[in-house]
Amino acid sequence: MFLAHCLCIMLVPSLMWAQSPVRDSAGVTMVRTVPVATTPVVVSRQASRVITVGADVDVVGALRMSDGTIWIADAAARKLWRVGAGNARSAVGDWTSIYGMLRAGADSLLVWDGAARQARILDRTGRQRGSSGVRALRDITRPNGSSGRPALLLHGMFRDGSLLGEVRDPYRDGRVSHVEADSAPVVVVGRSGSITAVDTVLRMERVLYRGARSGMNAPLPFGRSGQLVAVDDGYLYSDGAAYRIEEHGQDGALRRVIQLARPLQVVTPAEIARFKAARLATIPADLRAEYAAGLDWLPWPARKGGWTALQRDAAGRLWARQWATDDEDATWDLFSPDGRHLGTTTVPAGVTVLDIGRDYLLGVAAGARGVEVRVYGTTWDGR
Repeated sequence: MFLAHCLCIMLVPSLMWAQSPVRDSAGVTMVRTVPVATTPVVVSRQASRVITVGADVDVVGALRMSDGTIWIADAAARKLWRVGAGNARSAVGDWTSIYGMLRAGADSLLVWDGAARQARILDRTGRQRGSSGVRALRDITRPNGSSGRPALLLHGMFRDGSLLGEVRDPYRDGRVSHVEADSAPVVVVGRSGSITAVDTVLRMERVLYRGARSGMNAPLPFGRSGQLVAVDDGYLYSDGAAYRIEEHGQDGALRRVIQLARPLQVVTPAEIARFKAARLATIPADLRAEYAAGLDWLPWPARKGGWTALQRDAAGRLWARQWATDDEDATWDLFSPDGRHLGTTTVPAGVTVLDIGRDYLLGVAAGARGVEVRVYGTTWDGR
């Protein structure tokens, strides 16, 4: 559930861009920029507020409202929690399932009940402001002949009230060991509940290994992963093959590319050895030799994937997480809404970022007593 080295060039403000944005023959704006060696925002090292959600939970969303209220969506318990002053917690609503939660305006939230195919919008007090049904996805036929219905996950709300979504099918063909590009359709869910496919994107590079008594079905270590985030009238996407972000309209048409002039991080033999040792330590002794053979079989990438998470803050800036392990602080690149690289900042180790406001960052992490939702203060340099 839980979800680092930068080429630093000293530049004066007038030279922050490698070149001015240009429009190509297809009408796509190309923004080529270089890394800036500044820290426009500092994220505090200590959380100003910690909410212990508990063990055996699956936090799929957390948001902070303007009055300090924090909302937490727990998919495992099918609970939506409203947390007020003193961390007093109350459950809101009855849910068949909770697939996700996202912001639906400055002080509103949308909860996606995927099993019931219903999206409900609540205000910060928990009053329901609206709801809409979503048409059922069609069953699909898989390579092994089985059939099933994929899941719809939501990534954000557009300015017109329609939703950015992604269709995922949990089935994987593991009959033969291989590495695959795990892709998914991108869809727009209209206000009437209609679903329109607009794109297909990489979710991750996935390894499927079949041993005699053990196997692997997991992201390729150090591999690429695709990241999506909604903007007012479209979406941003990065496939991890380079420090490159594409901006698409709601119809899927490519309209802007932001390219950061930085090489991907090299995967070192020492990092591979540490990964193998850490993974084998979790495997039962009688399966360890077979699992080690699977790790030796892996086609290790020469370079790490690029950004591993994208978030937009309350001012419309883009935050992009550089590759990092869960036990090390993560470096995030920051971009202005027009694509300028503003610099980098650091987020404490183990924190999965879920919400970024004007003066706070909210994330989820493992704590001593289970999963915690944490609020960190942020201090900006005036940008």
